[in-house]
Amino acid sequence: MREEDVEAVRRGYEAWNRGDVDAVLELVHPDIEWRPGADAPEAGEHRGRDGFRGFLESWLESFEDLSISPEELLVEGDCVVTMVRQRGRGRGSGVEIDVLTAHVWRIRDGRAVGWYAYRNRADALAAVRE
Repeated sequence: MREEDVEAVRRGYEAWNRGDVDAVLELVHPDIEWRPGADAPEAGEHRGRDGFRGFLESWLESFEDLSISPEELLVEGDCVVTMVRQRGRGRGSGVEIDVLTAHVWRIRDGRAVGWYAYRNRADALAAVRE
């Protein structure tokens, strides 16, 4: 894994926090495989940048002031395991969230070919070490 790949993941979160979904998607392969956590309404395995865009935009529509801040980035083979703090307020409910969760980014040739969400660090690390 190149340091540039880790920096690209960081830049992706920075773009997200600016609300710049297009900049996030520039870092994503057109055939990205993505899997939100088991608790997500979109649970299951999905493929494609267009669907990933819809998923990201649905989060922005559902929450006010949503931020996703990386607190730890670990390199495991061709993956960057990222512990992220997700904060925001439900647009309809007003309920505030503050959750620490894990994202796994599989990187190939400088682009994300996979994104997977896990409840915690241990589950994410176990998945990439299988």
